[in-house]
Amino acid sequence: FLISINTKQDVFTHQDAIDFVADLRKQGKNENEAAEIITQAALDRGSRDNITVIVGICSGIEFPKKSLFFVLKT
Repeated sequence: FLISINTKQDVFTHQDAIDFVADLRKQGKNENEAAEIITQAALDRGSRDNITVIVGICSGIEFPKKSLFFVLKT
């Protein structure tokens, strides 16, 4: 799973971020490496927002093929 809090939307769509992390996982990157790489990619792409990323790996859980997003506004 990928948690992005008030970040990346200016340089990644939600689906782009998911695909980016999925590609990193296919390359053998662990969750910490993936979080660091996508954070740096957001900076490299010129993000002007604060950047917070959490990548977690859930084994034994099947998720629907379509991404499900919850947007919380405070």
